[in-house]
Amino acid sequence: MYRLNRVSLPSALLIASCFPICFPIWACDDAGSGLGQLEGKIELETLVDFGDVQVGMTVPRALEVKNTGTAAVRVQKIERGSGFTASDYEFSVPEGGFALGPNQSQALSVSFRAFSIMEAPVESSFTLTTDVPATPQLTVNLRGRGVRSGLMITPDPADFGQVLVGTDAELEVELRNLLSIAVPVVTRLDGAGAPVVSNNGRGRFELVSDFDPATGSLVEGLLEPQASIRATLRYVPDPAGSAEADEGRWLIANCEDPLCDRPLTLLGRGSNAAIACTPEAIHFGDVNPGSVITRSITCRNATNESVSISGWGPGAGTPAEFTVRPYTGSPNAVVPGQEFTVEADFAPTVASVGRVLRGSIQIRGRNPRANRDLSPAVIGLEGAAGGPDIDVSPMTLTFGRVALGTSAKRRLIVQNSGYSDLEVTAIDEVSGSSAFTLDRTAFVVPSSELEVVEVTFTPAVLGITTGSLVVRSSDGDEPEVRVAVEGEGADLPPCDYVVSPDPMNFGLVQVLHATTQGLRISNVGATDCVLQNFEILAGSSPAFKLAEGPLAELTIPAGESHRVVVEYVPPTAAIHEGVLDFYAPSVTRPNARVGMRGVGSTSSLLISPNELAFGVVGPGCATRDRPIAIYNTGSTGTAVVRVELGPQTSDEFELVGLPSTVPSPPGAGATIAAGQSIEISVRYRARDLGPDAGTIHIFERARAEPYVIPLYGEASANPVNEDLYEQLETPEVDVLFVIDNSGSMTEEQDSLTSNFVSFIQFADAQALDYRIAVVSTDVEDEFPGNGCPSPLLPMRPGSNSQGACGYFADGSSDGVHDPDWRLVTPDEQPSPAAAFSHLAHQGTDGSGNEQGLQAAYQALSSPLTTGWNAGFLRPDAYLALIFVSDEEDSSPSSVDFYANYFRSIKGFRNNNLFSASAIVADAPGGCNGNDPGSRYIALADMTGGIFESICTADWARALQNLGLSVFGYKSRFFLTNQPVAGTVEVFVDGVQVADRAPSGQVRWTYDRASNSINFQPLAIPEPGTQIAIRYSAECL
Repeated sequence: MYRLNRVSLPSALLIASCFPICFPIWACDDAGSGLGQLEGKIELETLVDFGDVQVGMTVPRALEVKNTGTAAVRVQKIERGSGFTASDYEFSVPEGGFALGPNQSQALSVSFRAFSIMEAPVESSFTLTTDVPATPQLTVNLRGRGVRSGLMITPDPADFGQVLVGTDAELEVELRNLLSIAVPVVTRLDGAGAPVVSNNGRGRFELVSDFDPATGSLVEGLLEPQASIRATLRYVPDPAGSAEADEGRWLIANCEDPLCDRPLTLLGRGSNAAIACTPEAIHFGDVNPGSVITRSITCRNATNESVSISGWGPGAGTPAEFTVRPYTGSPNAVVPGQEFTVEADFAPTVASVGRVLRGSIQIRGRNPRANRDLSPAVIGLEGAAGGPDIDVSPMTLTFGRVALGTSAKRRLIVQNSGYSDLEVTAIDEVSGSSAFTLDRTAFVVPSSELEVVEVTFTPAVLGITTGSLVVRSSDGDEPEVRVAVEGEGADLPPCDYVVSPDPMNFGLVQVLHATTQGLRISNVGATDCVLQNFEILAGSSPAFKLAEGPLAELTIPAGESHRVVVEYVPPTAAIHEGVLDFYAPSVTRPNARVGMRGVGSTSSLLISPNELAFGVVGPGCATRDRPIAIYNTGSTGTAVVRVELGPQTSDEFELVGLPSTVPSPPGAGATIAAGQSIEISVRYRARDLGPDAGTIHIFERARAEPYVIPLYGEASANPVNEDLYEQLETPEVDVLFVIDNSGSMTEEQDSLTSNFVSFIQFADAQALDYRIAVVSTDVEDEFPGNGCPSPLLPMRPGSNSQGACGYFADGSSDGVHDPDWRLVTPDEQPSPAAAFSHLAHQGTDGSGNEQGLQAAYQALSSPLTTGWNAGFLRPDAYLALIFVSDEEDSSPSSVDFYANYFRSIKGFRNNNLFSASAIVADAPGGCNGNDPGSRYIALADMTGGIFESICTADWARALQNLGLSVFGYKSRFFLTNQPVAGTVEVFVDGVQVADRAPSGQVRWTYDRASNSINFQPLAIPEPGTQIAIRYSAECL
């Protein structure tokens, strides 16, 4: 656009000082009586602004020069200023002079032409020289800028996209005039009169729209400013091509000058492939074996023609870990631009861990118009076997009742059970509650490790508050895990309490053996203590657990105490640590956080019993002295150098009967030779009401950690003991058969295997989870092979006979074996009975010096329990030993030693989780020439097992009785304290059961020697029932 600045030149009277560009013409006035004046006045614009001018175009402007005066004026010449022309532009104006009479004007033609595009306007001027003395020169300024074509084409470039070979595609473009003047719009023509459309490739571009064959004009007349027209172009790919890109150029112009040429780039690609997918490949990332990740990809018809889908599936060489959801026939016909979805799964196996797997999906189709198959669309597949795998626990955090003004803390465990690092990017409380806060929200969890997040609940109001935590992580198949949180603001009395011991030290404990300790909680305040949420904190070693199960709430009256028992079963020879926690409405210690520590050991020192419970006695009463045997099970001597009551142990417990040489110094300690033992004693004398707990620490020479024996006692004004049992309906049972393989056992082994179904039928009927293992009675060198290694090795030597030395058999003596038979389970193939049939046939070439008790001891002790025999002992499973022999046991240690060792595996408070039974010759005289199995029978009597004669004619019935005893029916229950005669009461599911039925039939009896209640066969409580035995303890 251009702009004119108008200047007016007024007259002046008899003076020479006029406005610029104004000059007077002097003359006489003939009509007047005196002298008059005539003058000329010139009016013109002082700026001509051409604005933006398309390169190649000449834009003229008419500059009006007008004489508005009363006298004639002459413009003598026009002179061009500096920069009037240059290499990239030119201004134009006539150079000759002219005259203007009064009130005359003349149009002066001024023009601007640009030869190139300019970033900024260019300027110049020209000067008019007049015959007016006072204003001899008038200057006019000029301005203009060269710009690219004023013809805008949309789209630019014109991209036809992917066009199926054998077809063509048309594309409409818009041509718009952005100039302020009307212009022609033409397609340049070649010498043959055809539009100039160049082709760089094997395809062809062409103009479809009509044009004037003489001029190439695409519009009648001119295209007005801001108006537009449309033109149609066509692209025809090369029929022989498959995936070739073509490029062309269409030449358009809006003036005759070649500088006005406006090229339009034309793009197209002929292809035999119609399907394009986004993304071009599916990346599954890191995925753990056992997980299945599904990913989808969106595909569309990227061409201009409808095509048909024939199907899709995995490409050649795609690993089996990838599966493609099958094509179901839909979609079939796919119009241009139509989308559809293809899904694929990635399920890596353990064998592929550490590898990056790659494959592909192929989508097949057909071009109906060209009647030819499409080139398959190929989508890459990639996944790595072994990614992070998040496991969050617990899934619900319940804080229970929390007093206002205090805070309760719970722990959230984020574990990575995968193969690569897990990145937790955020943990958000999404409900908006400010009562729940977290100590951390982002971290990295390495493979096979865990991180602890502490969640705090601080109620501000009474009532229940709920919330939700969302854990976001890099786990591919579980990127978000939601955890519910709930707590209740409550009005609870303040609690003032102390705990003892703090911390709890379990000392040295044999691997896979159970022990306990009691935490005494004393209310030293003036109001009840309402304690809640007793738990082993997340992040603690799983070796610790609450012995009496979950405890949600406990109220301790003012001045009283309560004992909470923790069980420790070390799974390995290592240090294990944990924290016992509970909430108390205390401002100073709302969360108890009592530390726990224990050391799993393969020590040869066996202490039996490994805990002492004195039961309930009256104030001032004492119990009998309880002996503690300390056995040296090793092959070399050792010494006990110190025995003492542990820290914070009540002085109501007293050590008695210590060897004179203990402690050391000043004494030398108590030496225990290999295979020998010493004994100490403890008594409990109750002084005040309430539960008492403590420990005995026994220090072995050269060991810094003590063996810790927990002590329990309680004084009550009504000293009634109540021992609670459950007639087990346990889903887990571990059974070890110890089978004599000496020369006389052929018939018995056959009878055992042929009647095994009678033993196992009850377990199968109850769908119990059992594990059965078999060893022989061989533990010496008098059997085929090289004998037992000394010391025993964790894994079975290759030269050992099946079942010898305590190593579980995985086959028979005739060479038939299967590694899975080491532990026979309910899903054993072809059947548990078939597997046991091979295992029980241990042959008859074994040693004649049968040592069944020692064989069981070696099988259930270190290092075998964490080596060849690993996986047999389960912490919560019932343990049953079954000895089958036609000879007496010749093991080196006493029956008491073996009984105490086997009891220590489950812990002495869990006597109901262990028994030993025997199929041996009758005592005392034997049967059918077989020596009596007196030691086996004694062990069965001591542990609540049963005895069946090996000379029985009814093996089926004998094994059925054993099965009922092992898998469900217990008839003997051992008491924790010595009862006063006549005070024993028995309850089954809360109903008292008299010792005799109204008919006089005996239901149960008390055996003083074993301190146990024994039910008669017809009165044995059913599985799943609760048994309570109440009695008054004797007072000494």
